[in-house]
Amino acid sequence: MTSAAAAAAGEECRSYQRSFPDVRHLQPAECQAMLRSPGRVTLVDCRSDAERAVSMLPHAEGPSALERQHDPEVPCVIYCTVGFRSSLAARKFAASGRAPEAGVWSMAGILPWSHEGGELVDPATGAPTKRVHLFGSKWAAMAPVGYDVEVFPALPMGRQFLRVGLSVASDLSR
Repeated sequence: MTSAAAAAAGEECRSYQRSFPDVRHLQPAECQAMLRSPGRVTLVDCRSDAERAVSMLPHAEGPSALERQHDPEVPCVIYCTVGFRSSLAARKFAASGRAPEAGVWSMAGILPWSHEGGELVDPATGAPTKRVHLFGSKWAAMAPVGYDVEVFPALPMGRQFLRVGLSVASDLSR
């Protein structure tokens, strides 16, 4: 049975996905299947350095991975907390001319990934962790039971999203 927090997190992410109809989207289970299948996948965490320092998906890279030349046969999956910033990044990356022919997706986010049992690791040690950064108290209330949630004091939400989105877009336009 799905918890109320998981249902709320899922709907939150789907609402962002609907805002980006031009972007290819994956749900966490689809991303997990892609990662288990033969072949490689470039997994990119487009959150800030501070957010990534709390936890990341195993084998994920930071946003600088979007700056290098990609093998056209290797798909790229970009994620953030709930899919807004990753949708912005996927849109910009797909239009950059550096995106792989195999495709670019935005994954729903680390929040629903956690609800679906996806592993998180401490990037400093590589060890599994139940720590997760969620962007604000709204999303912290949607966290899975048993997770240690970090919420940093931040700029007003719109300014924070804009700053991160512009940073990713700026990196891709170089």
